[in-house]
Amino acid sequence: GNIAGIVFEGSNANNTSGNHPAIRFLVDLPAGNGLNYSLGSTKTAAIDNKTAACITSSGNFGIGTENPTSSLVVEGNATFTGGTGTLQLQLGGANPNSQGSGLGEIRFTDSNESCGAVIKAESDAAWSNGSSYPGYLTFQTTAASATSSSEIMRITSDAKVKINIPSAKAGITTGALDVWGDGTSYPTLRLGNTDIDEVGEFIRFGRKDISSDIRYHSIYGRNSATESNNYIALKLHDGSGSPFTGQQEVVRITADGVWYINSPDSAS
Repeated sequence: GNIAGIVFEGSNANNTSGNHPAIRFLVDLPAGNGLNYSLGSTKTAAIDNKTAACITSSGNFGIGTENPTSSLVVEGNATFTGGTGTLQLQLGGANPNSQGSGLGEIRFTDSNESCGAVIKAESDAAWSNGSSYPGYLTFQTTAASATSSSEIMRITSDAKVKINIPSAKAGITTGALDVWGDGTSYPTLRLGNTDIDEVGEFIRFGRKDISSDIRYHSIYGRNSATESNNYIALKLHDGSGSPFTGQQEVVRITADGVWYINSPDSAS
């Protein structure tokens, strides 16, 4: 049967760059011929493309590649087609039996392991083999003058995004996007327009049963820095058919405090 092997190599005719593999972990080598490889010579066909992992002379670790250009590079996998790279964090024990059980995390630290940020996965409920594996992601950062990280964003198992949720509100069912902020010192949610003096669409409301990029309902506005005709307006779908882009302005509030409701004067 086929064999596996480890090759320790130095710089040679085939690997002259400073990032060449120094240690190769080889798999699926034909028995009797797999290690027919000497320094300064060309790799045999038996060894070529058989490197499962390697450590380069510069200390980079590669899985599925002979030329890792970063500290860790994962290329391709046996699960997905098309050579998609993957990194899998796998539990070493039993499946989670409750909400909040840890599944894995990535920590960003300094050389003393002081943590500045964390990406963490946890179970959203007890897992049932073969039928239910709910999980959520949390993003944690460490604030200025702090020594430990705290959660700033969560993506739940039912596709809800929670940003800066107070701990007292963490378990409350929310909308698809729930954002909390200190409105006294900075906006809770800010929407900008890069086209100055132009009318722009700020928020679009769509429908999941229509595949095209429709403007079903919208909030529009104009934000001039030199003129006084700024406004914000609400446009609703006018009932027309495909491609469902027809709208009618129903409310406009101008910079001088005038409200137009279903008024043709609002367009002037």
